[in-house]
Amino acid sequence: MFLEIDGEFRVSVASSAQAALSLLEGAEFDAIISDYQMPGMDGIAFLKAVRGSGNAIPFILFTGRGREEIVIEAIDAGVDFYVQKGGDPNAQFTELAHKVRHAVTRRSAEAALSENRDYLRQIYSSVKEGIVVIDASTHTIIDLNPAAEKLLGRSRDEVVNRVCHRFMCPAEEGQCPITDLHQVVDDSERVLVRSDGQRIPIIKYVVPFSLQGKACLLETIMDNTERKKAADDLRLALDKVTAAEEELRRQFEALSRKEQALKESEEKYRLLTEVTNDVIYMTDAEGRVTHISPQIGRYGYEPTEILSRHFSQFIVEEDLERATADMVLTFSTRTPTVTLLRIRDTAGTIHWMEDNGAPVLSPSGDVIGISGILRDVTERITVEEALKESEERYRFLVETSLEGIFITDATGVLLFANRTAGAIIDCPDVTELVGKRNVLEFVAPVSREAAQKDIAQVARGIDSYLVSFPLVTMTNRTIWVECLGKRITFSGVPAMLVSMRDVTVRKRAEEATCGPKT
Repeated sequence: MFLEIDGEFRVSVASSAQAALSLLEGAEFDAIISDYQMPGMDGIAFLKAVRGSGNAIPFILFTGRGREEIVIEAIDAGVDFYVQKGGDPNAQFTELAHKVRHAVTRRSAEAALSENRDYLRQIYSSVKEGIVVIDASTHTIIDLNPAAEKLLGRSRDEVVNRVCHRFMCPAEEGQCPITDLHQVVDDSERVLVRSDGQRIPIIKYVVPFSLQGKACLLETIMDNTERKKAADDLRLALDKVTAAEEELRRQFEALSRKEQALKESEEKYRLLTEVTNDVIYMTDAEGRVTHISPQIGRYGYEPTEILSRHFSQFIVEEDLERATADMVLTFSTRTPTVTLLRIRDTAGTIHWMEDNGAPVLSPSGDVIGISGILRDVTERITVEEALKESEERYRFLVETSLEGIFITDATGVLLFANRTAGAIIDCPDVTELVGKRNVLEFVAPVSREAAQKDIAQVARGIDSYLVSFPLVTMTNRTIWVECLGKRITFSGVPAMLVSMRDVTVRKRAEEATCGPKT
């Protein structure tokens, strides 16, 4: 048997079912957990004895596997839950704790619901005006309060399950303002027929509402001769009934939403922890680990080795200051933080982890811990570092190349050029030309049309062929260059990479030897 206080279980253990029954007589408990096989009295007999005494305490029965007949008998006897023995003890006792909490919560909700119903019934019975509940589809009376019985001069048994037009509004059958004329409410003077045949004027107020999923009418009737005197009391009574009904409905809906949300949350959490490679954790306000998912086993640890230990014991020393600072930041700002840090597995291997931690708040709004997800990003960091090294090597090769290298878009606008390319065209700071000048502007006018055709050829993928052009540099020198172009993608757009070499000396030597080409 369990008694739950402040979210923790306090246990009272009985050596037998008879001893447990004695305990129940002298104290109150939140739930009973019973084995089936016990000395003197088995679990089913114990359950029947508890229920036979009128005690509705949640009862959870442990049974062996393959004992379906015991389970059926236990359900018939009023057991709340049953747990079959066997399997992983941790999983089994986690399931047991969940069922205890669920049973206690459900029983508390049922008690609260019953109390609210009694409260509503007391209000319903104490109202001085007549209240009649009518089935909207059949117009039969479902219920009425004592005041309505008095006005009608009939007992409840004489009225319930009979058509309302026999007693109220006898001349208006088929003309119900709500169901036939489709009015939202009916607040008017009508006639009531008493048991002695006397017809008395009444004020009738009718509103539609839903009772256990059924469309109904709530009719309030009042002797018109007392209307002025009773108007205030009627309004107050209606407000109380409506408020009580609405409160009851809100409580029931809130309970249903919470149960559904809890069920969905538990299912999502179960699926998440089963299929993800990430490690899910939770710490208290001091940084001690209070929960860790089974995925920590990927790093050689059992969850029990991690629990209750400070998170700093698993972080590489160089990253500890940053991780601690981010933890303090999460507490102070009450906002999630993302931290890149390194941990060591049991073999001493270092892993890069991306920690996404969020504050855990108490019902009063205080930060009581951190809940987070650790994602292994070792591969990503390795790739990023390799890419960075590759880019550095490429940048060094381009910047130190003895050939001019430049990149243009499909129209020839300069997107990049190295220092050698700037030196070839007599431009000390070639970056000032990027995005502003077209390489065709440097081609001598006599060769510009041919250069445009070559750019178009490369743009179509016909590349890697050698061409030569005369260029006019920034200092108006005319030089000859050889170019080799290739279509590439640069910053996500089609572009052309060109390798350029100054061949002016060679060109002039050829002209001096062979004469200029005609």
